[in-house]
Amino acid sequence: MVNLKMKLIQKTTLLLAMASISGGGFAAEPTALDTLSVTTTRMAKPAKSLPNTVTIINAESLKKQTTINDSLAGILEKTVPGFAPSSQKMSGRAETLRGKNPLYMIDGIPQHNPMRDGSRDGYTIDTDFLERIEVIHGANAIQGVGATGGVIGMTTKSAKGNGEWNNEIKIGLTSNDKLGSEGLGHKLTYIGSIKKDQFDFVGGVAYQKRGMFYDANGDMVGIYPTQGDIMDSTSRDLFFKAGYNISNAQRIQLMINDFELAKNGDYKPVSGDRSVGKYATSEKGDPSATVGDPAKNDVTSISLDYRDSDLAGGELHTQLYFQDYAARFEGGTFVSSKTGKGFFRLTPNGAPYLDQSEIQSKKHALKVSYSKTDFANVEGLTPLIGLDYTSDTSNQSLVKSGRKWVPDVNFTTISPFVQFDYSVTDNIQLSAGIRHESASLNVDDYTTIAAYQSTDVGGGKPTFSETLKNIGAVYYVSDDLSVYASYSEGFDMADVGRVLRGIKTAGEDIDTFLDLEPVVTTNKEIGADFTNDKLQVHLAFYQSNTDLGARLSKNDSGIYEVKREKQAVKGWDITASYNFENDIVLGANYAEISGLYDSDSDGKTDTDLGGANIAPNKFMIFAESKLFGIDNMIQVSKLLDKEFTGKGTKKNGSNEFDGYTLVDFYLSKQTDFGQFSLGVENLLNENYETYFSQTEPGQKDKQYFAGKGRAVTLTYQNNF
Repeated sequence: MVNLKMKLIQKTTLLLAMASISGGGFAAEPTALDTLSVTTTRMAKPAKSLPNTVTIINAESLKKQTTINDSLAGILEKTVPGFAPSSQKMSGRAETLRGKNPLYMIDGIPQHNPMRDGSRDGYTIDTDFLERIEVIHGANAIQGVGATGGVIGMTTKSAKGNGEWNNEIKIGLTSNDKLGSEGLGHKLTYIGSIKKDQFDFVGGVAYQKRGMFYDANGDMVGIYPTQGDIMDSTSRDLFFKAGYNISNAQRIQLMINDFELAKNGDYKPVSGDRSVGKYATSEKGDPSATVGDPAKNDVTSISLDYRDSDLAGGELHTQLYFQDYAARFEGGTFVSSKTGKGFFRLTPNGAPYLDQSEIQSKKHALKVSYSKTDFANVEGLTPLIGLDYTSDTSNQSLVKSGRKWVPDVNFTTISPFVQFDYSVTDNIQLSAGIRHESASLNVDDYTTIAAYQSTDVGGGKPTFSETLKNIGAVYYVSDDLSVYASYSEGFDMADVGRVLRGIKTAGEDIDTFLDLEPVVTTNKEIGADFTNDKLQVHLAFYQSNTDLGARLSKNDSGIYEVKREKQAVKGWDITASYNFENDIVLGANYAEISGLYDSDSDGKTDTDLGGANIAPNKFMIFAESKLFGIDNMIQVSKLLDKEFTGKGTKKNGSNEFDGYTLVDFYLSKQTDFGQFSLGVENLLNENYETYFSQTEPGQKDKQYFAGKGRAVTLTYQNNF
């Protein structure tokens, strides 16, 4: 602990000496924390009053980042300290925050599928429809299941117009250095909106065709079969939001978002060779004979909100939402090296059979909360009380044969909660709360697939309950400086679908076999914020512990299984920015994280958590300016080398990470004809292997992936 604190002090001093400073998140537009309001906490609060690390990515920062790379993971890895590097694939399994999975939300709608997690949460909306992203770091339960690493709250576009129809068009072209048709991508977005009297409306459509990615050597990056890829893909998104102000206090709003992303299936993977440093590549051709139909994400989210800001002197917020989620994965025969049998065979001793799976989930939920300031005539006391109800029915089917790999699973939760904020004095802000989760799982009798001996399993309705707590305090040392400390608990479910599909012992039934004990993660954090009109600094140290985790491990057939193990994570980060007089902003952050798990079930953590959980230590720096009417930004991210050790570490080439440095560039000019922007990703054309490829356990030659080489995006945007 002493050594860690000394390192923290030394690196903090180094960063401050570089005059690169900020609070609220790297590459976000620097704004004083006391003027920023955070709504992901379910009650609007100034960011400065929260006893947590908070990153806010505002509209201007989103515009810059999406010009460079418009994938959500690509934006988060460049703006959020502690967020792992993007896999650059459709799967976001290794894209963690503080060593755990974050909960993605769109206008309060969770994108997480706890019963069968397909790791596709980051591809459910087009980024052009986002107005703002709020990231609350660390485990918490204020939004329910899934936030063991934090909450990534995405707010969609608001209406403009002031009585007249407002149009916004955006056209983008992306290419690698070769400027060939195979690497060319394009995007078209239209957004229309109006605000008139009590009514407002915003809606739009986004269409994107991504070409193939090329590495720094000019070779095609390898297609990722099974999990899915965003190369050679087409996406479209239909977005609609309408609101009506019933009175000055009352508002009703409907939001609908229908998103689909699918591979085009025009390229086949070509295996690489790790032993000689030859990356996997791709070639033109139809891959359906070996993997089936192309991978796809198809998600529809619908939300109906009602607010009354003056109900008995307080504010009521109710939300009904529905989500229809389908994630199709590519398949194969998956022949075992030990038995020679295909994993998807039709009978226990049958021949290999090509099949592929699709996760389907339908959710409907009700969220109700009520808050009131100066409650019971106590000045500064604001309680938030509420109740959440969620019903989630999920399964995983095999597309070709029509079998169920994971049976229909209905997960129901009823969750009352209460949260208090109390301004003890002008200098002390306290917060505390509890949330009680009562959950049940309903599964009918079913039979596992042949790979698990076609085992008959009795249904059941196991239940669990868990009470989750949080407490925090902020002390304002002065107008510019505040310090805080907090303790919070978040929870997730072990991937129940993976457990259910793998039962192969006769006579089992759900009530006696399935351990529904959730993955409860605690987050202890201390930190400090300094902010004035020029300088912003945020510093945080945290520890995160899980007594019964849910680590994924590959079996002999290459299929992931769930391991319930004790885990411990710790880390610290600093963000900073400084505004100069001549419209120049310098900023930087540094994030350091490490984690251990119990590899032999003796109750002691002894082995480093791998790259599927723990991000590399990362240093990032950026500079922004506006000279001669031209906005420009350059950002540098340096991922440091990392070694994973311990007695459970597998010597399979995934226990070390060779770091790399990436530089991105942005340039924009507003003219009478619209805004023209240039984004360059990997400006210096760095040759590197992705973090996901280097550190994911069991990666083979066909998953030996190079990172994207230099890619240039030109965009034109106009409002009229």
